[in-house]
Amino acid sequence: MDMEGTIERIEYDPNRTSFICLVKHEIPEGKYMPLANLEQPYSYIICPLGIRVGYKVMASKSKIDPEPGNAMPLKYIPQGTTVHNIQFKPDSTQGLVRAAGGGATIVNHYPDRGLALLKLPSKEQRYFSQDCMATVGEVSNTKHYRENLGKAGRSRNRGRRPMVRGVAMNPVDHPHGGGNGKTAGGRPSVSIWGWLTKSGRKTRNKRKPSSKLIVMTKRQARELVK
Repeated sequence: MDMEGTIERIEYDPNRTSFICLVKHEIPEGKYMPLANLEQPYSYIICPLGIRVGYKVMASKSKIDPEPGNAMPLKYIPQGTTVHNIQFKPDSTQGLVRAAGGGATIVNHYPDRGLALLKLPSKEQRYFSQDCMATVGEVSNTKHYRENLGKAGRSRNRGRRPMVRGVAMNPVDHPHGGGNGKTAGGRPSVSIWGWLTKSGRKTRNKRKPSSKLIVMTKRQARELVK
């Protein structure tokens, strides 16, 4: 069933980098909508770029206009459209591309295979089922990356404690510690437990089933640009 609503207001959310929209749903008389309370038919969505108070948004399993804020299956969204809030698999929670300024591009559709090829913000290209829901548009607050905390106290308030460099420690405290004067550590960058932290250390599980859906990793995409 189509779910239509009107943007009541745009709010700041301390738990995410993007803004959120309060949506008032239009419930037809005699209809029951499980996602909305009949007495208070409100819900929140991630605010897409360009949305204003009073705009209409809709979520549907059928084909609707590909306007910012509208959610529908990938098979109904035209090629080249920017989308966000994408489902990993059909009927699951929407959990991909939700950060401020994020947007994935639909590269191509493959109806015979039931797949759509998307280019993610990391430049990774990956197949998704065409039945996966996605919201049209780019996520709001695109200038979040330019935010300057200004002082150490704001970082501390977020739970981030000071980080001391390993080369500034003693040998008993860190593998990079010790030496006379300023030293480079004498070995590839490692953590306090000796685990490699740079030099392209791969952390993805090779046996992960979804690996077969990845057409181009972000590492391969970076190498093409060079």
